[in-house]
This record gives sequence, structure tokens and C-alpha cells, in this order.
Amino acid sequence: MRIRSLLGCCLCLAMPAFAGIYRCDTPRGPVFQDHACDQGSFVALDEPSAAPGSGLRDSERRWLRQREAQAAKRTQRANRKRRPDDKAQQRRCWNKRASLEKVGAALRRGYKPSQGERLRSRRRELEDYLSRFCGG
Repeated sequence: MRIRSLLGCCLCLAMPAFAGIYRCDTPRGPVFQDHACDQGSFVALDEPSAAPGSGLRDSERRWLRQREAQAAKRTQRANRKRRPDDKAQQRRCWNKRASLEKVGAALRRGYKPSQGERLRSRRRELEDYLSRFCGG
């Protein structure tokens, strides 16, 4: 019973959070309020039917487009750095493959019991790196 009454109280207190926020353009500038404007134009900011960015000025829209373009460039640069056709990445892949061959040779040659788990763990690390960054 306590849980139900607590849940009911929480729902009653949360109801104002579902109210809309309106931007009313007045002669003194935009005013934000929780009820519709008496006169003039208004934009309901949290209604899903309103178009995204409909309450923004042209300068704000330009700023958002610039930010999106910069984020896209950063993503492209980050993806370019991860490509395996980069010379430094090719060199790292070659070194990892060489290390994997050495570990495989040591496993085939024989090892002390204390070295076995360390060699197998190193082999798993190298194989994981090669499959992630070097395409196999």
C-alpha cells in the first residue's frame, strides 16, 4: 500500500514536467514560459510535432550547421587514422605478425610450465590486435 501511495505522489509531482515550454516573441525579445502566448507568434519547444530547430534564429542555425560540419570532419580524421593502409599502421601490423611468429615458434619448440600460460596469453593478445586493426 505504501508503494502505491508513493508512486501516486511521484506521478502528481511529475505532472508539471509534462507541460510544454513556449517561446513567445515580444517587442523586448523572446520570453520563455510554461503556457501559450496571449498574442503574437509562439513556438512550443518540447512538442514532437514542431519541426526541429523551428525556434532558432538564422545565426543559431548557421552555428549548428558549422558544429555538425566540424564534428563530421573530426570523425573522418579519426577514421582515417585507424585505416590499415597508413604506413605507420602497416609497420605496426608487420611487427605484430613477426612477434606472433616468434611466440608460435617458442610454443612449438617447447617451454617451461611457468612460461606456457604467458606465451599463450601473448599469442591471444597478438591475434586479437591483428584481427581488429590489421584485417586478419
